[in-house]
Amino acid sequence: MTETRFSLTGILPVLFLVAVNFAMAQNTDPCDPRVLHLSNGWASCEEARGQAAEKAGKWQEALRHYTNALQKKVYPARSCGYNPKRFPDDFDQEDREDQSFREKIIDLARKINPPPAIPKEAERHLALGTSIAKKAKTTGEIGQAREEFEQAVKLAPWWADASYNLGMAQVILGLHGEAIRNFKLYLLAAPNAPDAGDVRAKIFKLEMESEQK
Repeated sequence: MTETRFSLTGILPVLFLVAVNFAMAQNTDPCDPRVLHLSNGWASCEEARGQAAEKAGKWQEALRHYTNALQKKVYPARSCGYNPKRFPDDFDQEDREDQSFREKIIDLARKINPPPAIPKEAERHLALGTSIAKKAKTTGEIGQAREEFEQAVKLAPWWADASYNLGMAQVILGLHGEAIRNFKLYLLAAPNAPDAGDVRAKIFKLEMESEQK
């Protein structure tokens, strides 16, 4: 018998994305509660697609959806200029969520053989950030390099080099907690890296310095 019924399962995500695009076009303020809600809803949609693909053993597809989710995810405390001293719990919660999700992506990427390719745009951001950092004479310039490394991480969260360079920029900027997180992600992505021991020593030193403050 010919199946004449249809399901909304495949249609709803499309309608949702159309609604998001329309809302974004009407309001470009990323800190507007409506935009935050829609952006994170989009991220949740991509994450759900990734979970379904991973469950089906479609790891490349899952990696693509998870990476899209990471790019769309908006963390209000960090994105909207909250003061970390006034809202430490908000920052801690966002850090844990981001760390956990990036760990999940790295674990998935390590299952894929051959390893997933690094997007050209991610390579461009890393190269630009590295060039800026090498020539930097001010913390402002290091801040610019950090932004480029952050973009590289969002585009290729499984890329060990991107996490390492981001961590190094954060050390210079005094963001030790964030640097520790990225160095740990580096080790997760490249556990057998020749400098793994040195990076673990960096983590230990930063943790000791953070405890003494």
